[in-house]
Amino acid sequence: MIDTKALNDAIISEFRKNQVISDSYKKLIKGVATFEDASVFSGELGKICKSVYGSAMTPEDLDVFALDYTEKLLRANAAISHEFCDLVGTNLNELGDLGLQPITPPIDADRLDGLIENASEITEQGEIESLLGDNMVDFLQSLVDEYVRQNAELQNSLGLKPYVVRKWVGTYGTHDTRRTDYCHELAGTFNYGEQPSKFFQRHRGCR
Repeated sequence: MIDTKALNDAIISEFRKNQVISDSYKKLIKGVATFEDASVFSGELGKICKSVYGSAMTPEDLDVFALDYTEKLLRANAAISHEFCDLVGTNLNELGDLGLQPITPPIDADRLDGLIENASEITEQGEIESLLGDNMVDFLQSLVDEYVRQNAELQNSLGLKPYVVRKWVGTYGTHDTRRTDYCHELAGTFNYGEQPSKFFQRHRGCR
C-alpha cells in the first residue's frame, strides 16, 4: 500500500519550491495574470504530480486505494486550478468593466474516470510518467481550456465580442508529425464562434 502522507509531503514540497508556481502567483497578486498563465500554472501542478509519481510509485502500487487517492489528488488540484482561473477571470472582467462574474465549469467526470481507468491498466514502470503523468498534466490544463470556452460563450451570448487564442509551441516529447500538424492547423486568434471546430481539443501531451 502506498504511503499517502509521504506522497502528500513530496507534492507540497515541490509545490512550494516551484518557481513557475511562484511567478504565477506573483502575476495574480499584481493583477496581470492571464488565462495563458492559468494554463501554465495548471500544467505545473500536473508536472509536480507526474514527477512525484514517477519517482515514488510502481505499477504494483496502483491498486484500488492508490487510484482512489489519485482521483482525490486530481480533484484537489482541479479546485486549485479553478480558483486561479476564477481570480484571473474576475480581474479581467473588472478591467473590461463587463459587470460579469466568471463561470466555473464542473469537472469532466468522464475524462477523469477514463484517466483512472487507464492508470489501472499500467504494467510498465515507464508508463507511470509517460502515460499517467502526462494524462494528469493534460487533464489539469484542459480545465483551463473549458473555463475559457464557457466564459467566452457567456460573453458571446450577451452580445460582447470575445476572441480566443491558441498558440503553437512546436513538438513536445516524442510527438509525431501528425500531432504537430494537428496543433499547427488549429493555432491562431479567432473571434469566438469562428474558431475551428476542434479548437479546444488536445492530443495527449499537448501543450
